[in-house]
Amino acid sequence: MNAPTPPPIAGHLAESVLEAMKRLCEREGRELTDEERSGVAKLLQMLALDMPPPRPCAACKRMIWFFRTRGGRLMPIDDSGRDHFATCTNPELFRKPR
Repeated sequence: MNAPTPPPIAGHLAESVLEAMKRLCEREGRELTDEERSGVAKLLQMLALDMPPPRPCAACKRMIWFFRTRGGRLMPIDDSGRDHFATCTNPELFRKPR
């Protein structure tokens, strides 16, 4: 069985970090080094280690990934790169009573 493909948001994060590094280097009048690229890759790998593995949603069975918010909470993202609470067919199963 093949591993699920990460949602677009994961790729966008890597691209955003690399673009920001490139812009910083351009301001300094130099190229991004292989060492810096490697550092970005290691950082993204460390971030990925803090994420639980992807799994099917208990309600709709669509594959979801969890990303940590700035507040440390887990946010479900589906394969379209959107918040899964917005795309799930049965999100009320997961809402906590207030």
